[in-house]
Amino acid sequence: MYDEIFFFAIFKLLLMEVEVVKPSGAQRSKEEIISILEECRKSKLKVKEFVKTKGIHEATYYKWRNKYASKKKKRKDLVLRH
Repeated sequence: MYDEIFFFAIFKLLLMEVEVVKPSGAQRSKEEIISILEECRKSKLKVKEFVKTKGIHEATYYKWRNKYASKKKKRKDLVLRH
């Protein structure tokens, strides 16, 4: 009986920890987004690989890039990526 209570208490704590560590739909500030875009541009990884390391979707990256990157950087990024 006590083992079951202990198990469920630990299980509940683990679930709470997971929720705190990785909130779904967390929004990032403009500065964080620009920092991520610059980091990706400087990295040697392809976009698909880079976004996996950051835990964002590839479509989100391109949405951010289109919204926050200058046209000159976009062209340069396209040339470097292809």
